[in-house]
Amino acid sequence: MDKFLQMVMNTFVKKVVNLMVDRGVNHFAGKGKAPSEMTEAERNNVKSAKENAKRARDIANMARRIK
Repeated sequence: MDKFLQMVMNTFVKKVVNLMVDRGVNHFAGKGKAPSEMTEAERNNVKSAKENAKRARDIANMARRIK
């Protein structure tokens, strides 16, 4: 019974950590202003930030799988 509880708790903790990492990456990518209010340079910066956030999520997912 002890091993079962430990397995359930480990699964729960892993899911919570994964969720929080994903939310943290999304939070720091930010939403910014409306596209109509941005200059072309700001739009490019937002686009690159979103691409970097996606890469960070992918790397975090790969790191979780390796573990």
